[in-house]
Amino acid sequence: MNPFHAISPAMQGGHPHTKTLLARKDIWMLILETLRLPDLLTVARTCRTMCFHALSFLAACEMTNCLMTGSCSRAMLTGDTAHPCRDLNLVCAQDGFEIMHTFLVESFQFVQISDQRHPALRYAVGECRQYAKGESLITMSTPKPGMHVLHVILSAPSTADMVFMNGGGLACFYSRWCKEGLSVVTHTGRQSLWSRQIGCAGNSNHGLRLHQDTDFLRRPCGKLCPTLWHHVESSPHLLALDWSPHSSIKNVSNDADVEWRLNSYCLNSACPHNLTVMAANYECAGSQTDLDVRHVSTQLACRQPTYLHVFQGIFYGARSTQPFLVPVPVRDGAPTCPSLDDLDVNYWVKQYSLGVYTTARRCLQCTFDHVPHIPGVLDGLYTLFFERPAAATQRNRLIRKMARLNGCTEVIKGSLLVMKEGPRGLMDLMHNDIDHANLLINSLLYYSCLPRATTP
Repeated sequence: MNPFHAISPAMQGGHPHTKTLLARKDIWMLILETLRLPDLLTVARTCRTMCFHALSFLAACEMTNCLMTGSCSRAMLTGDTAHPCRDLNLVCAQDGFEIMHTFLVESFQFVQISDQRHPALRYAVGECRQYAKGESLITMSTPKPGMHVLHVILSAPSTADMVFMNGGGLACFYSRWCKEGLSVVTHTGRQSLWSRQIGCAGNSNHGLRLHQDTDFLRRPCGKLCPTLWHHVESSPHLLALDWSPHSSIKNVSNDADVEWRLNSYCLNSACPHNLTVMAANYECAGSQTDLDVRHVSTQLACRQPTYLHVFQGIFYGARSTQPFLVPVPVRDGAPTCPSLDDLDVNYWVKQYSLGVYTTARRCLQCTFDHVPHIPGVLDGLYTLFFERPAAATQRNRLIRKMARLNGCTEVIKGSLLVMKEGPRGLMDLMHNDIDHANLLINSLLYYSCLPRATTP
């Protein structure tokens, strides 16, 4: 289910997602009772500087794909007006960043006072500017090239800061914690020095109960474990609400290839993925050689807690002598019917560094239902997983050797992993599938059907 399919308070049945969303009645009732929906001026009251410019401000936000986030958006969600919101945080798409800057300076008469981003946000924020007018402050940031605005939202210092809105709706991550007035510090918040703390990870948390980890649960974390990866389109932790169909908040997720995790370790002693247990496991980002295949396969078999689902794929290491059948685990916390997004392919092809907390991986895979110009060969969907261009620094020797035998000069950069899907979902690849995979790869190279980023 895509959590950005928001539901109107007046909606009654009929919609395929209605029953599922209405099952979260306690959350919905809280939002519907506290959120002021009808009047655009109510949005403006979250920042008093905007009171007389609500319509033009929201129009500018819509034109530049700009989102409001932080304490102002959270005040809209909870109805908390006891704490005046002096600061407004904006996250703007790259192509609208300069337009919004001009709007704030020329139309609202704000003065730019800084262009320094907080060091804890350096992995997601490309550029950041701060503006002032009287006692009011506006901080506007834009993601790094190739990143989505949600990369910035999900790099917030705490879960309570993962709230965002536009002129037509509001969405929040970890809505149950938000309902209960809880906030958990993320990797970004942990990187903030006491002298430069940001968001709800700091001292000013507006009455929230701030926790440094999930140990307060006093039980296993389950899907709330900070080490688990989630995809925006399938996460149970995201709740969205629209009040205007013309500027729906669900549009933010259209084609959004964004995955995230809160932290790289868990300190909850009751969680099976806590730091003490996981520290004994082997971690790596990408493999290349025959020796890597043997070592990683052995380590995956010894991993604790044991992966619930493991599928078999075909691995073409950048420095391997032959293709290998290798185990490809499904990430912890994935649904019972996992998809390609749930595969932990990073053991074999480096799609993100171990120290990364938000990533985009769909752009690094291609799925084929037939071999180009040779119909009827494949008995399922074959997906090729590539390494990210920055990590694929050398040409794949194995595939180059295969290509030369067929008179082809095209090659692939970095290691390659092939997975298979059938009518019922993911399948194991067997020895007899290696010939099919080889034929597919050779044909793709011969007819130049692969993305340019994967070839020199």
